[in-house]
Amino acid sequence: MSAVHYHKKLPSLDTLAQETTPATSKRHWPQIYFGVASTSLATLLLELALTRVFSVVYFYHFAFLAISIALFGLGAGGVFSYVVAGWRWTLFTKLGALAGANAIAIVLCSTFLLTRTGNLQPAGLMAAYFAAAIPFVFSGTILSLVIADRSEEHTSELQSHHDHVC
Repeated sequence: MSAVHYHKKLPSLDTLAQETTPATSKRHWPQIYFGVASTSLATLLLELALTRVFSVVYFYHFAFLAISIALFGLGAGGVFSYVVAGWRWTLFTKLGALAGANAIAIVLCSTFLLTRTGNLQPAGLMAAYFAAAIPFVFSGTILSLVIADRSEEHTSELQSHHDHVC
């Protein structure tokens, strides 16, 4: 009986990973759209809650700070999505990890903000500003990844349609 050399007969792990990676056309878009809607709703509710927290913990005129924090965080999340897009995980794994990190960040940042005593020193305000922006960075990253992935799929569909027409 001769020895069987499995390394010569079986494909490498890299080719198996490429074969089992789900195609973008097979994505479960209703679930992704539900995740986008949930993330957007949670982000808006967080922004509304921050206006109340800032008006109570600090003075009422700091309530408008929540709007600039949300814009800063969402923009920074869009930039951070370019880093996350380079990770070797699937889209669902990236979105799940970011959503879990976002949930933890919301709890930790809310705890940090609610334990402040109205410290109006510049260092305290900067700490509150950046701590409040962390959940918005995660939300912006999640939304940017989904939009980028959807636009890539739409672009490839248009390209294949163009190739068939021409």
